[in-house]
Amino acid sequence: MRPYRAAALLLALASLVFAGCASGPPPWRPFRLAAPRDVPVVRETLPGVEIELEPLDATARRAWLRDRLGIADDPLARLPHGERLLTVRALFRSTGEMPVHVETGAIHLWPDRGNWPVAPLDYTRAWELLRPDRETGPARETVDRFMRGLLDGPVDLRAAGESREGLLVFPEPPREARVLVLEIPFVQVGARTHRVRVPFRKVFPGGKTRGGTK
Repeated sequence: MRPYRAAALLLALASLVFAGCASGPPPWRPFRLAAPRDVPVVRETLPGVEIELEPLDATARRAWLRDRLGIADDPLARLPHGERLLTVRALFRSTGEMPVHVETGAIHLWPDRGNWPVAPLDYTRAWELLRPDRETGPARETVDRFMRGLLDGPVDLRAAGESREGLLVFPEPPREARVLVLEIPFVQVGARTHRVRVPFRKVFPGGKTRGGTK
């Protein structure tokens, strides 16, 4: 190969490498999750069980923690990049005589762009993030109360009218994603198993949805 052709080839390869390095994810911007038809609360009705899913912004999450758990200061808001955590309030209510079993540990957010789903914080990961033993961390009592409101592990409902409500807190999803599908893959009512999937859009300030308008 002639020297100038070899140099041209190396230059082209270098350009491709640097272009690939430069094309990273877009910068983070605050957004909210919007349910289908922009309803504030998504309600899924299955034989024997009702499910509510409600995205919470920082203000709504703080109100929920205060009203339901008696927490005056939202511990997640004090974390570095805590504003990037996504919170969904979930409620499961039995409406029949058959026992209901939900595996909340199997719940994921599936992005329409990106190669992996996002799992909600479990007790261990939440404890590691909050670290009440640190001088700058929240009080131990605050963390203990917060843990009681976090959904992690099985939900079992034995009688009609019995319910369980809590928070699903997700780490930051891939920034290039436009739609995040919340999947509950295992809802068992008696001998029947159901799967629930609800898409949420990312809506940015001004009503803009990534890749389009509201």
